[in-house]
Amino acid sequence: DPLIYAGGSLTKFKRGYYRDDWSHTCFNSKQVGTMLANELFTQYDPIFTPPKTPSGKHPLIPLYNKSKRVSAVLPGNLHYLQISQAGPTVDYEKAKKIENYGTDLITNHNNNYFRLHLDSTGIVRTIVCLHHNKIDVTNLSQLYGLHERLLNNLRQRYNEHLITDLFT
Repeated sequence: DPLIYAGGSLTKFKRGYYRDDWSHTCFNSKQVGTMLANELFTQYDPIFTPPKTPSGKHPLIPLYNKSKRVSAVLPGNLHYLQISQAGPTVDYEKAKKIENYGTDLITNHNNNYFRLHLDSTGIVRTIVCLHHNKIDVTNLSQLYGLHERLLNNLRQRYNEHLITDLFT
């Protein structure tokens, strides 16, 4: 509906898209907010020029491509962080059964859990951390989307047991 402007965890896409499982919680909240603000500026600010889409066309469903970040402080002063691909969340156990799932690099040193998921081409697609100290979200989010070769052949060094703790 062109007269409804909303963004956030309570919103849904219109039913005509046949994507009832998608909402704005599936995407990066800053990117959703920026796109909503750009739409509002085009309606109410006569001198605002919106950023152009790469193809020059407006897609039916907005394309969100930035990684989704979830962080929280859990009881016991545990800091949780998950950085994953934009889109609906897929159950971890089901995803592991997919043929081209990729590789998980997991360390659990001093009860500080770190899981780095590399897809079948070696690109970092998911980061999950549970740590007793504060996690630097900005720094770790820079790893998302990088190839493991850019991380000094991370998979090879992990398989050779040279890496015992991914936090250090």
